[in-house]
Amino acid sequence: MLRRSQYLTGRFGYPLGEFFKVSAIGDIAWNAYEESPDATDALAESNAANGTDYSFVVPPDDRVYSGTLQFQFNRMGYSVTASGSASRRSEWNAWGLYDNQTATFVEPSFDSAQQSFQTWSLVAFKEWYLPKFQKLKAELAYLDGGNLDRFSQYSFARFGAESLAGYAGTGLRFDAGYLARTGWAFNILNVVRFDVSAEFARIKDSLK
Repeated sequence: MLRRSQYLTGRFGYPLGEFFKVSAIGDIAWNAYEESPDATDALAESNAANGTDYSFVVPPDDRVYSGTLQFQFNRMGYSVTASGSASRRSEWNAWGLYDNQTATFVEPSFDSAQQSFQTWSLVAFKEWYLPKFQKLKAELAYLDGGNLDRFSQYSFARFGAESLAGYAGTGLRFDAGYLARTGWAFNILNVVRFDVSAEFARIKDSLK
């Protein structure tokens, strides 16, 4: 199954003293779903081989409205960010593998309560600037949520709190997890840079 998305984001931030900042963020995501041609062909072959009459029902195209409240603390290279989001889909109907002979879904996982879902996170980051153009960094992140399904779960990305080297784009999804990163960088006149990093994640996928 393929999903194509477009996003619109608005943000308002307000400083609370010298080291704190609170931000309100609004997002709208437009999602369009379609069946993968390869999956369609594979399902047709399976029906022919097993005498079944299955089809795949994709979720309805929808809009997802999200509101996020974020608190940040920054001082002397330390950064702590806590955020929580609440989201709601404009449409949310049953989807998945459908048996046309019995007019039922095969192993249904649809939950109408998942039309609304929540996510929250806590991220701590620190950088140390060393002599001779060196820098150390460390980061810890905790990600969690409620009412998450396949389309609203976390997945590893290339950047941000959900990044994990070597896992971006793998399709691994999770609804709670701890991530840790540490690294060393050496920069020569902003022309040549060397980086060494170590990253770790422990995640949970409650849908499995």
